[in-house]
Amino acid sequence: MAQHNNGSKLGWTLLGWMNLVAVALLILVFTGARPTLGQILGGTALFLFVTILVVWAALRRR
Repeated sequence: MAQHNNGSKLGWTLLGWMNLVAVALLILVFTGARPTLGQILGGTALFLFVTILVVWAALRRR
């Protein structure tokens, strides 16, 4: 099996997160849900926190 470097793994992790967010937004749009500004900001803050945590953990494992 080929060895994968952490940089590419990190890139795929971020790509996966972006896909997850895109799918979640599409579901919101198609179900007609209208989140408030507070929910949008809270979701964005949570997403950024988790993304930073994942990036930090991936870089720390090097």
